Amino acid sequence: GNLLAANQEVTKLSLLYGEKNLSLNHIQKAVGDNARFDLFDLTEAAIAGDATKTAKILFSLKAEGQAESLVLWALSREIRTLCALAEGVQLGNPLSQLFQQYGVWNKQQPVMQQALKRLPLKKLLLLNQELLAADKAIKGQSSENAWDNLLRLSLALAGVTLFENVV
Repeated sequence: GNLLAANQEVTKLSLLYGEKNLSLNHIQKAVGDNARFDLFDLTEAAIAGDATKTAKILFSLKAEGQAESLVLWALSREIRTLCALAEGVQLGNPLSQLFQQYGVWNKQQPVMQQALKRLPLKKLLLLNQELLAADKAIKGQSSENAWDNLLRLSLALAGVTLFENVV
């Protein structure tokens, strides 16, 4: 959809590799780090349990100057939805009904099911509590670094605990 950007990538490949034949690996290496991400890419990777991609997207969002409060909003929306789904399942409600109730699209449902298997309700409730700490850091009401909190939250959502005593 963006011919100028495509032309720039082809020119860059030409400068990097000259006349030699390019493999898929060459192309991926040259253009892979230019990907632009949005908040939904972050939550999608985290819910899918892809910690490496989650961290990469978060660092990219930070480098692009994304507002911490928007990152927190996206993470909190998913954490709260997962909490509600887990609580509903624990009460014996059918997951299909809960998906409909909380507006989880058909495309998202398999990934959300995997996340619910990976993240027990107790862990989700702890993540929900950690949202407040991140909010305080963003507002300057704590000495913690907001981006560190967001990294910890997003990786915990992906199933990786950075520190044992937190989340």
